[in-house]
Amino acid sequence: MRVYVCRGCETHYKADKPAQCHCGRMDFDTFSSTGEANMWAGLRLRERRGQISELRRQTRHALYACGPHGQPVQVGIYIDDASFIEDGKPVIVDHKPESGMDPLAALKLEIMKAMGKPVTIHTRSR
Repeated sequence: MRVYVCRGCETHYKADKPAQCHCGRMDFDTFSSTGEANMWAGLRLRERRGQISELRRQTRHALYACGPHGQPVQVGIYIDDASFIEDGKPVIVDHKPESGMDPLAALKLEIMKAMGKPVTIHTRSR
């Protein structure tokens, strides 16, 4: 279920995007689930506390495989749910439901790992 989060007061609205938030703002961030929205809120809090830096959302990563002549060939795009710097190291995070993930998502995560960019999986229970 889609979740819309007000960029002002951070109120969550499920399913239908309101024309305007109760605080008067009309700009919202869109998330594919409540879990992803909650994860993002937690990361924003960690950034404000100075525990992480350079917090970004939905960064695009080109996926490469080895072509017929040994040259890298772009085979797709992976879009993360969040990326940031923690202890001087880049971290890429993807929120997944506890029920698991679809085969295409699993393949993209394996390619990211093979490229030296492992993705941390976040679920509600973690």
